Amino acid sequence: MFRKTLLFVCVLALVATAGFAQTPPYTKTIIVGDTGNPVLNGTNLLAAIATPATPSATDRWLVFVEPGIYDIAASTLTMRDYVDLQGSGRNSTVITSFNAVTITAPAGISAEIRDLTVANDRNFQGGGTGILIQTEEFRVSVVNVEVQNVTDATGIEVQTPFGRPRLLQVFPSVSGSVTATGLRVQSGGVIVNEMFVFILSSSSGANTGIFVQGLLESQLGLVNGFVSGSSAQNVGIEVVEANPVIRNNSWSVIGSGNADGLGLLVSTPNGRPSAPVVRETAFQGDGTTTSAGARLTGVAATTFQQSLLDGGIGVGIEAIDTSNTQVDVSVVEGALLSLRATALTTLNIGGTKLNGTRFVTGISQCVNTWDGVYLPIPNGPC
Repeated sequence: MFRKTLLFVCVLALVATAGFAQTPPYTKTIIVGDTGNPVLNGTNLLAAIATPATPSATDRWLVFVEPGIYDIAASTLTMRDYVDLQGSGRNSTVITSFNAVTITAPAGISAEIRDLTVANDRNFQGGGTGILIQTEEFRVSVVNVEVQNVTDATGIEVQTPFGRPRLLQVFPSVSGSVTATGLRVQSGGVIVNEMFVFILSSSSGANTGIFVQGLLESQLGLVNGFVSGSSAQNVGIEVVEANPVIRNNSWSVIGSGNADGLGLLVSTPNGRPSAPVVRETAFQGDGTTTSAGARLTGVAATTFQQSLLDGGIGVGIEAIDTSNTQVDVSVVEGALLSLRATALTTLNIGGTKLNGTRFVTGISQCVNTWDGVYLPIPNGPC
């Protein structure tokens, strides 16, 4: 009896020291508790992720994290194949680091992060990223991502050449940085459903809500975004040689000081085409230097359907030598110009309100359009 009691006490002591336990009746769940010490919490969390010996598709594990702050300091939490990470709510469980990346999902794994906040406060020289995703079989659900950095800051970066991870109810917030990006899709693609992006910067770099560059079709659905900065360029969504579908978005972009404010920016610097499709979306760009609801350049075939392109004091749509721009059943407005299209641009507009003067030198066709006071614009060149 004495030996059994002593063994029970020792087990309790080990559990209290480690801060986590595989808790009955669970057989594949490791619970990480709050010790009251954020650094010790972080150490325990890293140990918990490493605990499952041989997880697999038929032996999937869960690391469940109680409310508290889990400071992994100069470490990065590297997700493991078939080991999911779940917090107690994104306002309750916070995982923070001052390393270059707080959480990384390496190539080839299948896992999920949900119900927590990921923070990165790398407040010294060098970039900082909240979540780095390098595998297509990955999901982030109901997660806040908060990054503060004095140089390059990114909320979530996706590098998956052959797949599209999924982001559901994810809220990246980046502030106080020289260069700030909420979501960066560097290769491959991504599927987004319900996202709020918040970018606030007073520094000199570029600020971008979502940056998309990849061969696979990204789907950006139900996204609200706010970008504000005094940098040279502030952009809601930037598309570089990619073909995303953007639907049910609402973006407000403000450039103060001597800064651009662009709702949508599409470019093809290497000559590879971009073909974004924008549906039921509002882009509002308002900058002190350049303002545009959408600026389209290069070999881009952009389609707008049932959308608002508001250039504030500037231009609704600015198409610079673009191969084809199509606007259907939308509103395009700007205090300076509703449309600006250069000589090498092809522009087709139907059933759309054009509120503002038009300056079009390229090939254009306007059908069933009207101006800001609802007077019909004659069918023909815009």
